[in-house]
Amino acid sequence: MHSALTRTKNQANPKQKSNTNHLSVMQNLPGLSKSIGHFLNRRYIFALGLMIPLTMEVRADTYTETLNNVANVSNTYISNFIDDVAAHHTGTFRYDLNSPKQTQKLPVCSDPLKVKPLRDSFLSGRFLLKVHCSSPTQWSVSLPGEIHHTIQVVVSARPLNRGEVITIHDLQWKAFAAKLVRPGYSLDKEPLIGFEMKRSLQIDLPIKPSHITPPLLVKKGEFVSITAQFNNLRVKSSGIALSNGILGQAILVRNRKTKRVIEATIFAPGQVKVRL
Repeated sequence: MHSALTRTKNQANPKQKSNTNHLSVMQNLPGLSKSIGHFLNRRYIFALGLMIPLTMEVRADTYTETLNNVANVSNTYISNFIDDVAAHHTGTFRYDLNSPKQTQKLPVCSDPLKVKPLRDSFLSGRFLLKVHCSSPTQWSVSLPGEIHHTIQVVVSARPLNRGEVITIHDLQWKAFAAKLVRPGYSLDKEPLIGFEMKRSLQIDLPIKPSHITPPLLVKKGEFVSITAQFNNLRVKSSGIALSNGILGQAILVRNRKTKRVIEATIFAPGQVKVRL
């Protein structure tokens, strides 16, 4: 009876009749309708609950893997670049390099990632390292970084006064940014030992050529040993220095015995030589 009524109502509209007939069958079997509906609803919800998070998890892992590859490739490039630079330049090199942002969604690259090379003359400062992919999707990412180049410079280990002679204990090392190192800064302690301070200098400051003078090996009025050499013949005598002098400098000396004034070259403390 219920089915006949439903069809009569929808004779004027075949589409509505079809829908109504479907409902009528389900209405005639309420238990079946409830069971199928309950099953379908739960199955649909279960499928959504299972598939959607799984899909998101796979994509997230893919992005993370790509970001890790970008970080590894860029760090390897910079590390090798610095090794090559350090092999040809004085000083110490280190770098800071930003990792790609975790929010960046970079597709998987089927080809090896490539890095745009830094210029060969680049030694220090800020840079942008560009990593790019060519296939299957073209994309690129720029990573900011900075290379730090420092040089160990010889500086005063204590306040040095004018007229003091420098010893090894008066010197120490201090790291300077390479761009702050000026011509004349000493990178070796040994050449400074024995030099005399021309002016006072505070602690921890670089010792420049203008700060020092070679030590006087001979002072005016002092007795000196004179060595005269002619071929294999060597004769020694003594004299009096008529001026101050440093290593390798030619000064006037008066021979104590003959009173003759000669020019001689300083080759050691208190010693001069003459070539006949």
